[in-house]
Amino acid sequence: MSHLTNIYAFLRNNYSNVDIYFNKPLSYIKTITGISNQKIILIYKEDKSKLSLLCSSPKSDAEEKSSDNFSNLNITGSPLRDDNSIDNLINTSIANKLFITKPWNDSEECYTGINIELAQEILSNIANEKFPNGTHGWIFILCGDCSDKSFLLSLYKGNERQFTRGIAKYHGIIKSDEKSMKYLLERHGSLSKTEIDIESIFEINSDLSLRFFNKLSEDASSLNHINKSSDITLYQQIEIGKSHVLCESLWDEIKLLYMIKNDIATAKNNNNSDCSMIDLNYNYGMRTFEKLQESVNNILINVVLSNDIDEEQVDLHLESVLKRAITRPLIDMTDQLWQVLKNASSYLDLKKILTFVFQISSRSCIVNIPTNNNRLSEFIRELSQQRLAVPNLTSTEPLELLLEIGLEKVMKDYEFIYSESKICNLKEIAIGKKPEKKGEEKNITTIRKSLAPNVDLTQNARKTLLRNLDSQESTKDDDYGFYNSRFNEKEADTCISKLAQAHIAIEHILMIQNNLNLEHDYTLFAKKFLENPLMSFEEHQKKKFDRLDVPITDKKVINLVEGLIPNSQKIKIKSEQKYKTFENTFYFNIEQIVPILERKEKEGEIVNKKGDTFHSITYTDIISKF
Repeated sequence: MSHLTNIYAFLRNNYSNVDIYFNKPLSYIKTITGISNQKIILIYKEDKSKLSLLCSSPKSDAEEKSSDNFSNLNITGSPLRDDNSIDNLINTSIANKLFITKPWNDSEECYTGINIELAQEILSNIANEKFPNGTHGWIFILCGDCSDKSFLLSLYKGNERQFTRGIAKYHGIIKSDEKSMKYLLERHGSLSKTEIDIESIFEINSDLSLRFFNKLSEDASSLNHINKSSDITLYQQIEIGKSHVLCESLWDEIKLLYMIKNDIATAKNNNNSDCSMIDLNYNYGMRTFEKLQESVNNILINVVLSNDIDEEQVDLHLESVLKRAITRPLIDMTDQLWQVLKNASSYLDLKKILTFVFQISSRSCIVNIPTNNNRLSEFIRELSQQRLAVPNLTSTEPLELLLEIGLEKVMKDYEFIYSESKICNLKEIAIGKKPEKKGEEKNITTIRKSLAPNVDLTQNARKTLLRNLDSQESTKDDDYGFYNSRFNEKEADTCISKLAQAHIAIEHILMIQNNLNLEHDYTLFAKKFLENPLMSFEEHQKKKFDRLDVPITDKKVINLVEGLIPNSQKIKIKSEQKYKTFENTFYFNIEQIVPILERKEKEGEIVNKKGDTFHSITYTDIISKF
């Protein structure tokens, strides 16, 4: 339960004529105040007419295109077509249309301010009200047109010995030469023990920004603070699966695995023993059974030789590695079979072609014996040695075999990419898990096999190593065959999520290399990113974009912003006295970040995008100590 719940209930009971937002801070509140992870209360008045207009507005062409998650899935063509320009190979993101055009959600445009007198009354009542112990947090109020240009009031409700009030004012459009440390210090006032924090953000392109942060001394005379002592952070955003043309086919294969998994899970949940009605309409280039049979026969009877590459001539840049990963010859039979079987046009064709594989294998006519660790490889090896009768696949078993060889092949693709680019060894990283610190390893005692009959494995028995092993061997999903069906939806979801996380890390690294060409520790970055908690593939599909912030140690990046005017700048000046702390945050941005202030720009106050003028906002915070 949030610490602000009691205040939220108080406002609901006493102020029914206002609207209340109770969640994480809106983008501009986060930017101006620095509050990020904790919940806040925002009091405002919703413009119903604007809300209805917003709800009735049609989707843009870009939104319509991005909403088709799977309809345009195509993984048969080569991403290395000669007609692709170098610009397309570097960056095909459409983030210009969907991101950074507005730093707020559309619904925030319906948030209007309330009367300033009512806002002051609400804050005073909250400050004087006695709430249960543990009640604390930030309350913000949007205000209407005020004579002093105030648009946001704030209050921090804490313990009885500390009280915080704040106010944000919009000063309109100012010229860049009006921004000076002398002017800002004069507005702050001559107070003792002054601390100055300054951050500047430079937008390299629509998807990438660099943040420089410094602590300045009291006698600082300039806002030009970019130097080798700056803390540098890179902010990057990618459109998942579309940030680079080389990544599209890789991401489409993960999409395909996800769809196959869903078809299997749906059939099993519906107890559908007749899977002939399953439509393999994945829209990625279907083939007739005769074409499939011809391709499979060639795979079974032809020997594939590996191409030895001179390591001294290999380009380790990620873009070159991706090209080799996509075009490299596949050695193992089941990897080659995945490339063919994923093109089956129907469930019956898939089942027939797998039966054809088994029949050829049983006659010992194959020369390309598979070495992969999956059930299809096991079947082929056993059949070729005449140790097994030709399996009769039923229910979802053909799709399960297809999913299994696909998961293994795609994981090998990413292992190849990480290894060949010298980023890291993907096999040694537990994707989605933080490594255990030394001294925290679990001490597992070896149990003799002779104890097995004496261990109680009933439902109420305590969990032991033997019980854990037993639970791993038998799963509730294994209902359709002892050898042929071992489908576990949770395990499949986890594997697909790991592939997605490995893919997104690759896209981020590729964009950093292409845009900045930094001597960055990509190994450390990749390991930290891959150890983040897993997110389901469905969640990735919904959010569409992935955002990243990472510290940069290569100070050569300073050369990229030399002589440039920052897109935004925030200067925080803090002074302390015995009973009070004064904080002034001066914020300047080329773009408008507050939707209720956007009308100012429409009325004629237009910012020069070259950096000559800025929107100016001041946020003053006074902390009283008792």
